[in-house]
Amino acid sequence: MAERELRHHTEIRTLTVTDKSHTHSESHTPGMDIKVVALVALLAVAVWSPESHAKPISLVERCWCRSTLNTVPQRSIREIKFLHTPSCPFQVIAKLKNNREVCINPKTKWLQQYLKNAISKIKKKQST
Repeated sequence: MAERELRHHTEIRTLTVTDKSHTHSESHTPGMDIKVVALVALLAVAVWSPESHAKPISLVERCWCRSTLNTVPQRSIREIKFLHTPSCPFQVIAKLKNNREVCINPKTKWLQQYLKNAISKIKKKQST
């Protein structure tokens, strides 16, 4: 038993603390190391805790489109999304074939025509 205590005491003595100017060894009793263990445990919890997917309020309330494009090659568009939120103007987001997302000015003439055609197709399908 005395041998086990001696080994434990020796391991603690070999702990090296680095200072900005030099390195020195300090001997600590097990009771003094509780603070170090607690600090390491807190850091471990912070590093390995599950990541939260919630967004801060400032990001949730922010509009998706900060600037819009007037010209986007229609052949490069894979899909179009429309967003309407109370705190932001009507937003049109185009996902391009290269997986890039861009915001399109909703007042663009070709987009207005595209919307009219899409609405008329939907009305035709509903009436048949």
